[in-house]
Amino acid sequence: MKFSKIIKKTHLILGLTVGLISSISGLTGSMYVFEPEITAVINNELLSVKLSGKPSYVASLKTVVSLQEVHKDSISSVSMPFRGQQTLAVQYGTKNTYYYHPITGDLIGTNAKSVVFFEWLLQLHRNLHLPNYGKYIIGVSSLLFAFLIVLSGFYMWWRIYKTRWKRGVSLSLGDTAKKINFHLHRIAGIYFFIPLFIIAVTGSYFTFDDAYEEALESIPYFQQTTISKVILPEVGEAFNLLESSLLMEGSYKLRLINYPTSKRDGYRFRYVNNLEVSSGLRKKTDIKTAVNLKILKVSSYETTTLATKIFSQMYPIHMGESLGIGHRLLVFFAGLIPVLLFVTGLRYYLFRKQS
Repeated sequence: MKFSKIIKKTHLILGLTVGLISSISGLTGSMYVFEPEITAVINNELLSVKLSGKPSYVASLKTVVSLQEVHKDSISSVSMPFRGQQTLAVQYGTKNTYYYHPITGDLIGTNAKSVVFFEWLLQLHRNLHLPNYGKYIIGVSSLLFAFLIVLSGFYMWWRIYKTRWKRGVSLSLGDTAKKINFHLHRIAGIYFFIPLFIIAVTGSYFTFDDAYEEALESIPYFQQTTISKVILPEVGEAFNLLESSLLMEGSYKLRLINYPTSKRDGYRFRYVNNLEVSSGLRKKTDIKTAVNLKILKVSSYETTTLATKIFSQMYPIHMGESLGIGHRLLVFFAGLIPVLLFVTGLRYYLFRKQS
């Protein structure tokens, strides 16, 4: 069998199988791109407060300290105002989330329905709600989609249109259902060839992150680190939430606190460089302490290896948050393309069976 026929056969078989899983991933990913804005609108009464401007970061920190003093023994996590949310989110146990005013500390309400829905959607996107092995189905499918479906599709397009590429990127529907279906498949695939490849590769990272990082860090160049220009807490010190947060405020802001529970000893504090949806690099600092708040570990973008700094950008690239609103819109539309490719590919197969 000729190489071109092997490629075509591979593209068809994987398109009809892996393409279905990729369609689910793409559709759910598109729905999740604008989660902050959608959630803020749907649950406006829980996630928004009447303020003259944005919630004061320092005031929110002081409110967290106050809530700790009252509910410390029962809190499992606290989330600061983040992305489209203006209120503090406090979890007691694992079932209910309570929302508090960031300035006054007054209880506003509980269990935002859209938040629950998007958490469900995110799990469908990441593991198909199959906790033990679903993420591997998604991860392998993403790799197959990127390196076999997308690249084989480009190879077939190139064989046909390499000497007349202008025609290859022009929409020419034709006059029959078969021709319309073929040209829709062709034009969608070639226009979104690069975005689909990047989204699929970055998506597979969340399944095989350890393997990706080990492979890159095995190269000496990517093992290099830098000296932090940010004042970070040090291992062995006693961690003071308010003081440490204010010291890092210019570069990092508190995002999340995980409190000691029956399954987790000690505290975990996560800081990020921006609490809003924004373009640019994604940076974070994680601080782990014992129950007595003695610092055990500090992991920061500032001092990590070049490999880890690169991989920390996988999420914003995958979600379209690296280059502003245009990037988010591109990821939104690109997420819909696998569905179109699957449907037109299936129709192509059925048309061929009828002829």
